[in-house]
Amino acid sequence: MIKLRRREVIRKTLLGSSLLVVSPTIILEILPHSVWAQNGLSERQSKTLTGIVRCLFPHSGLDISIYQNVVTAIERDALARVSFRSLLLSGLEALDKKSQGSWLDLTKEKQIENIAAFEDTEFFKALWQKASYLLYQEQEVWGKFGYEGPSYPKGGYVSRGFDDIGWVPGE
Repeated sequence: MIKLRRREVIRKTLLGSSLLVVSPTIILEILPHSVWAQNGLSERQSKTLTGIVRCLFPHSGLDISIYQNVVTAIERDALARVSFRSLLLSGLEALDKKSQGSWLDLTKEKQIENIAAFEDTEFFKALWQKASYLLYQEQEVWGKFGYEGPSYPKGGYVSRGFDDIGWVPGE
């Protein structure tokens, strides 16, 4: 007969339950895209999405990896929410259909023109809202735009030069 102490049972239970909560995130990080894309986006769709996010938020100083992080977060949300996934997949399909092939194969001007045709769709609105939130919440991005982050932990703006702006004309 195996004897377990109460503490061991509690510890093993907590460890097991925490693995159940964390494991989907770990699996998405460890496994290559092709393994888990069966229920999400294909690699081509992921590249298309990355291109769309870059077209919507064209910052020359941002590395492609930042845009890819945004797309990875969007893909995670698409895996978690079936309605968002179907909206995303149908929007990407409609974009490729409008492009008469692959949107990625178009020139930059045609890509922008085709995206602009979708501005009033739920696909575009949902993608724009989610991508803008995800992109600008990245602390790595803040420094590229000169934003230092929240001022509260640093004592606020009052003692840090809130009124020393040089671009406002004097009186």
